[in-house]
Amino acid sequence: DWSSDVCSSDLTAGKRYWIQIGTPVAAGRAGTFTIYAGSVGNDDVFSATAVSPLAQGAHADYPIDASVATVEKDEPWLGANAYASVWFSYTPAVDENVQIHTASFTAGTTYTAVYRGSSFSTMTEVARAYGNMSWTAQAGTTYHVQVGTGLAVGTPGTISVYAGSVGNDDFASATVIAPLAKGTH
Repeated sequence: DWSSDVCSSDLTAGKRYWIQIGTPVAAGRAGTFTIYAGSVGNDDVFSATAVSPLAQGAHADYPIDASVATVEKDEPWLGANAYASVWFSYTPAVDENVQIHTASFTAGTTYTAVYRGSSFSTMTEVARAYGNMSWTAQAGTTYHVQVGTGLAVGTPGTISVYAGSVGNDDFASATVIAPLAKGTH
């Protein structure tokens, strides 16, 4: 058995396409060729799954199945091994720290990026990470969150979106620990 990289392309209805498949070095071994048609609902940035504004300290989980996700024409490149992406949008009601956790993926890797802007040509990158990430979001600004799957294309998982932070998250808001008497804890 063998596997290879995944490629995707926007195809035109009624046009004929030829697909060439080469074998690995050990010619004659069996393999599987699979074609997926269509895509997931949030495959394109402007059909992103909207994340509802969250209360401070709250979080929401969103399942991801990128089994038929693609990369859009002119989509920002997430990095080597990011073969498919899905999109989420978030517009916070208040200024807040937002965290994205992708740790629930069972295989492969995830790449995450956040952008502002209304088109690929006007998008500005706000933050980027290999896996989990955070950024400071401004109230009323729409952020586009790109989650790319890596080596195990289509690996289902969940992203968790967290809004706000705990009260002592910043140095200036540190919790003071009272001195303890000797021999106590």
